[in-house]
Amino acid sequence: MDNNQKEELNQLIEALMQKMPRERVMDTLNQLLHMPNEDLEELSEYCRILDERETTNQ
Repeated sequence: MDNNQKEELNQLIEALMQKMPRERVMDTLNQLLHMPNEDLEELSEYCRILDERETTNQ
């Protein structure tokens, strides 16, 4: 992971912590870290579809 990716990840985590309790953010991150790759790919695809829908609706 390069420095730009690390900085982007830090910004995303900070944004999550502004919206959710810290403990919930940490639990979610822990679940993601232990998720099998194929599940991560499926989650990523699902998020991409949601982003496309949100962009289309705006």
